[in-house]
Amino acid sequence: MVAIAVILFTMGVALHLQLRSNLIGQIDSEMESEIAGVSAIHSQSMVDGLQKLGHFASHDSVIRIVKGSLGGGLNGSGPDPIKSSIDEVSLKSSIPLPRLIPIGAPGEMLAQGPEPLDLFGFRLAANGSKATHVYIQAGSSFRSLSSPVKAGGKVIAVAQSTRSLVPVLKQLQQVDFSMLKLFPVALIVAAAAGNWLVASTMRPLRRLTEAAQSLEADLSGTRLPVLGNDEFAELAETFNGAFDRTAGAFAAQAQAIQQLERFTGDAGHELRTPLGAVKGSVSFLLQHRKWTNQDRQPLEIIDRASDRMANLIGDLLLLSQHDAGYHQMQFQPVSLLEVVNAALELLVVPAGVEVRICIEPDLEVLGDFEALARVFTNLISNAFTYTRHRIQIGAVRNPDGVRATVADDGEGISPEHLSRLGERFYRPGTSRSRDSGGTGLGLAIVKSILESHGGELRIHSTIDVGTSVVLSFSPTWVPGRLGP
Repeated sequence: MVAIAVILFTMGVALHLQLRSNLIGQIDSEMESEIAGVSAIHSQSMVDGLQKLGHFASHDSVIRIVKGSLGGGLNGSGPDPIKSSIDEVSLKSSIPLPRLIPIGAPGEMLAQGPEPLDLFGFRLAANGSKATHVYIQAGSSFRSLSSPVKAGGKVIAVAQSTRSLVPVLKQLQQVDFSMLKLFPVALIVAAAAGNWLVASTMRPLRRLTEAAQSLEADLSGTRLPVLGNDEFAELAETFNGAFDRTAGAFAAQAQAIQQLERFTGDAGHELRTPLGAVKGSVSFLLQHRKWTNQDRQPLEIIDRASDRMANLIGDLLLLSQHDAGYHQMQFQPVSLLEVVNAALELLVVPAGVEVRICIEPDLEVLGDFEALARVFTNLISNAFTYTRHRIQIGAVRNPDGVRATVADDGEGISPEHLSRLGERFYRPGTSRSRDSGGTGLGLAIVKSILESHGGELRIHSTIDVGTSVVLSFSPTWVPGRLGP
């Protein structure tokens, strides 16, 4: 409706300007014709005769031609050209008649000559310029046309014609008033027609929307209806093609998940069984037989390597399950304090390390208890490895959700490594090498589990001050949706 209103208003302004231009042009054309007739009298002798004859009068005036006033001709010699017994000729007109105003010195009218209808236009024409001018007289607007009359290269008179603009202004007012009355009607009619047109045009789109809402979640159900040969039919065919490709991708993904499920079970059995046999055999030999230091060292290396390999296999299988979305979690409100305590029960606090916990007992988040315990186990284990004297575990609730922190006072991490923390097998520097016992997947697992909870992982560190790992849980997160 705003667009239609702007269009109607623009058309109304254009019509007003065009009508005004036409009316003014008509007036100017009439005055041009009058000026052309009057300007034909251009000789000096004719001007002298006009001075004796008088001047063309205006509306309701009388042109008086005094018999014999020309005195034997306009040039003063020869027979009198006027042979009539009429003493005077009366001419009444509803339109002001043009005037021919003789001038003497440059730009000055003769004292006995007629007064100009428009003094401003007269002065411009007396200086040799043809002028159109609008002036006010007796409260009414007039338009004048003043044209110089030349003889011998000099301006000897000014021909001037004038018209009242009152009829033009009244006609324009009537047109404007009519358009103002028709504007709301035209706007309402146009809006109703536009509404009907849009509704009828959008009806196929509404059917497409309803059909799209009824599609199955796996896109294996009914396709969008293709009606007619217009753009909506083409759109429906395009969507149907996209649905077919997406359904194929879903089917391939489902097949891949099934293959991953079989691989996970097979890999867990095939890798862990022989690894368990190696671990058990080595442990048995270390416990039940006495070895020299030289013979015991290779067995201890095998024992530690089997532990690392078991941890690595478990971490890789866990990450592959998270990547495929196969790892099932039970989301429910869980206490962060209980989660942290469960993680600490699986760890041995190093000698000389103080653990501070600042978590309210009733602070809960929506999540899987075992998965969150794995998160804090990894983070606290890293803090134990690199801290000097103490670690601090805290959690607070704020307007953005729940913010948990695991901080240590260790050596810190260089800023260039912070952006890559969480990448698989990435280790920031030689001090955090594989000799410390980790697999290099701890933070990757933390990040994966946290993302499945709609959370966010941030790490802040300062060299020789310590490292702080921040976990953010969004209050608006819904299970099954990635991201906060």
